[in-house]
Amino acid sequence: MSPLSPDLLVCIDLMWISATKYLLALGTGTLFYNLLDCPVGNIPVTRVDPKLDALPKDWLTSTTNNIPSSKSIDKLLYGKEWGYDADAMEGLPVGIQLVGKKWEDEKVIEMMKVVDAALGERGFGPDGWEKWKAAHSS
Repeated sequence: MSPLSPDLLVCIDLMWISATKYLLALGTGTLFYNLLDCPVGNIPVTRVDPKLDALPKDWLTSTTNNIPSSKSIDKLLYGKEWGYDADAMEGLPVGIQLVGKKWEDEKVIEMMKVVDAALGERGFGPDGWEKWKAAHSS
């Protein structure tokens, strides 16, 4: 194997696609691998927690490390009216994607097993949502 030819890529899995219809364009990150005919497996790692995942209050008015940003695009993507809203997305799974080479579906599945075992119990499964809701309802 060449050092420039990895067996697998580990990528982000977007948690907000299922929460809002306006950000479906961000799904192109996952669509790209489908167009290349690469096998992809998604693994939930944790869930959205508004206390940890809320954007800072000054998110739309500040820049980080003097890097300019598009305020219009940031407002569209991260403003509560259209895009990211940690309160509305509470409990949604946040995960990773494992992307393999064409025709190597079995390798992706086996690597998913390895990563899943390494992550340990995280409360996902057939009754995971009901258990999570019961533990977080007040």
